[in-house]
Formats: sequence, C-alpha cells, structure tokens
Amino acid sequence: KEVRGGGVSSGTSAFSSSVFVHPKELIKDYEYVDPTDASKKIKVTVAIQELYIVADKKMTTAKKGYSLVYWSERSKNIVLPTSNDLGIGQPVIEVAMYAIPSSVETLYVPSSYTRFEHDAFNACTKLNEITFENPDTLEYIGNYAFFGTALSSFTAGEGLKAIGDYAFRNCKLLKWVDLKQSPITNLY
Repeated sequence: KEVRGGGVSSGTSAFSSSVFVHPKELIKDYEYVDPTDASKKIKVTVAIQELYIVADKKMTTAKKGYSLVYWSERSKNIVLPTSNDLGIGQPVIEVAMYAIPSSVETLYVPSSYTRFEHDAFNACTKLNEITFENPDTLEYIGNYAFFGTALSSFTAGEGLKAIGDYAFRNCKLLKWVDLKQSPITNLY
C-alpha cells in the first residue's frame, strides 16, 4: 500500500512530491469522534513505524512501540490513535517529524505518547490547544517541536526530562511554559 504525499497532502510542503512506502500492515485506517462535535466521526489513514529497543549501543529485535509518521487528512481537531485504535500490540509512543497536518487546531494526546520528536508540530501554525490524557507521561520534546504554533501556554508534567533547542521558537502567542512539575531545572 502506498501513501502519496503529493496526492493527499499531510499539510506541509516538505513532502509535497514524496512517495512514502510502508509495509501494508503498518498503514492503518483510523476513525475517531471529533472532540468539538460528538455527532461527527472523522476517518483518516495513518502510517506507523516500528521502534526498537537499543541495548549496549546496538539495536535489538525487541520492539518498544510505534511512531506515528503520517496522517492522511487535513484535520482540524485530532485525537491521536492508541494501540487499541489501530489493532496493534505495542503502544504508539511518539509523534514523528511533520506527521501531523498543518491544519490542526486542537490535539488530544493519549497517555501512551512519551515523545514529540523534532519538528513534530513545526508548521502547525493554527495549533492552539493540546489536551493530555495524562501530562505526566510526556518525557521528551524535540528541537523545533512546536515551532510557530499558536499555543498561548504549555504545562509540562512530572515526566518531562528534556526539551530540545528552539522547541517553542516563533510561538508568537505563547505567554508561558510551566515546568514546575517537571524535573527540568535551569542550569545557567
């Protein structure tokens, strides 16, 4: 099964002429209820990628979970899928770079997600609200992860261990980032 970046755009120009080829078992249809209108169901196709455990600086064959790498529609209100939603055994634990369409305005994050990789929401200039099922499960925010979003605030939970460089750069509406529950401390 082929997911074409040019035919059905994820919303970023970065992959507008790209072709993504994934094993068909890692391309999933996903349906969820629009969090702003309970009478509306949203159907999309997503692609996931297997993540493996690294031990002694070597990759093993043991899976630790999946990364969400593609979202087919220009959705405004997104509920990220869980392993149950996709019928897979291991949890979906991260959002990969540019996986989410730039059209997103609100995002619901299930507790299985521990990582927002670099550029995860870069170019999502309308993203103004993130709701976590459990904010304490997020451990990592990558470089430029929220670059240019419309977030006005962000509250980290107890699990956040690292924030990458420029994670909130060009967030012109951002008034504050609350890290008081996080173990992160300012070393300067």
